[in-house]
Amino acid sequence: VAIGTYSGPGNRDLDFHGKDIIVYSEGQPLLTIIDCGGSPSEHHGGFIFHSGETLEAIVEGFTIKNAYFATDGGADTGAIHCDGASPFIIGCIISGNTSHGFTTSGTGLPAVFSCRIINNAGHGVSMGSDMLSSGAANLSQSVIADNKWLGVSIPWQSDSDRTIMNCTISGNDSGGVRFIGDPPLACAASAADTAFTSLYANIVAFNGVFGLQRSCCFFPGLQFYCNDVFGNPVDWHNVIDVTSDSAQNFSADPEFCNAAAGMYELQGSSPCLPGSGNNPCFTMIGALGSGSCVCCVGTL
Repeated sequence: VAIGTYSGPGNRDLDFHGKDIIVYSEGQPLLTIIDCGGSPSEHHGGFIFHSGETLEAIVEGFTIKNAYFATDGGADTGAIHCDGASPFIIGCIISGNTSHGFTTSGTGLPAVFSCRIINNAGHGVSMGSDMLSSGAANLSQSVIADNKWLGVSIPWQSDSDRTIMNCTISGNDSGGVRFIGDPPLACAASAADTAFTSLYANIVAFNGVFGLQRSCCFFPGLQFYCNDVFGNPVDWHNVIDVTSDSAQNFSADPEFCNAAAGMYELQGSSPCLPGSGNNPCFTMIGALGSGSCVCCVGTL
């Protein structure tokens, strides 16, 4: 797809119809824009996958903005929505949408890699609004920041592992990551524990309300390793605080270049860099490495 801004019929609500094809931009996502043009009277998004697409269905290198879907009443539709499908979303910017950013429901395990899901009016990522519509996704090397609701919402489900790895989850108004438990299963001795939700090498910092939260009740299979959870009003809420055990989670200022300006690269002294003496895991933590941000620290 050539550089430019695309809008109107034929350039939104894009549906692969079950085809494992690749749609990619010839330039940077900042220069190749899908303007969904959604409004309260006309709901539109960017892409919808609902025909069993696999990881060979790829979207790469776009900005997707101005999707509109009502986020009240448990709606779980976003600028990119996957229902029983598993596409691969690479290097996209999902921003400025009056909806959730990226949403899943039903079966399927889409992957999101090296994306920025920022400044949306709903959740950054919603894997279903409740148990009935719960979905799954694997998220890696992505910035999920400055969304009005949660960074990531994850209802429990019994049949799909989910991984969030090397992501930066910051500045989301309602919290970082919420694990929505299943109350009816809390008292069921025979409830199945067949799926795992793993968070590895993420930064969860400076969110509103909480960093990591289990809403209540039955949500087994949570695994936390090498995460920096810092600067949230409550870092660990109803989730075991494992900052001092062998999982090597820790709490330290990640030292963003300038989070207020959306610069989530790291200063050279950040404890999240693999060479830092304060990094207990000796691996990169968060989505972005060090940036050329000396000139911009403390400025807008």
